[in-house]
Amino acid sequence: MSTASRSVAHLNWVHGVTVKMTENWPADKETYQSSATENHLLWTIGHLAISNDWFRGLLKAGPSDVPEAYQKLFGAGSKPLPDRAAFPPIAELRAAFERTFAALAAAVGSLTEEDGLKPTLSETGGFCSDRADAVDKAIWHEGWHAGQLASLRKSLGLPSVIG
Repeated sequence: MSTASRSVAHLNWVHGVTVKMTENWPADKETYQSSATENHLLWTIGHLAISNDWFRGLLKAGPSDVPEAYQKLFGAGSKPLPDRAAFPPIAELRAAFERTFAALAAAVGSLTEEDGLKPTLSETGGFCSDRADAVDKAIWHEGWHAGQLASLRKSLGLPSVIG
């Protein structure tokens, strides 16, 4: 198994867990936070959509696939506002999340061993050392947020997704 195909498999696995974490969520709890320091469902899905798009851009050139307004809502320095009306509909966020994930997975799958050692296509502020590292960080990042969703699910009394 090549490094790229192994990375795509790992990326698909963590994404599948994240998707399960977002399922069967009560519509009236989409902005639920058990504490003010937690991210809520809508912010997390939107944040992962723009993050997938950013990671893809580190690996493969191309225009962004998310609305510019998403940067303010879900990008660095944004806060998960409790006002449901401040966010796009969940169906729109899920579609962006899936679309940007598919583009990221395709970019990861196209990497050769040599590509992985090349610098990312844009500056990361020291977050990623090369393209292979960007892939690893994309996987870690989604897993991090899946864990946050798991905590929210537990506080809402929703069933566990793993185990």
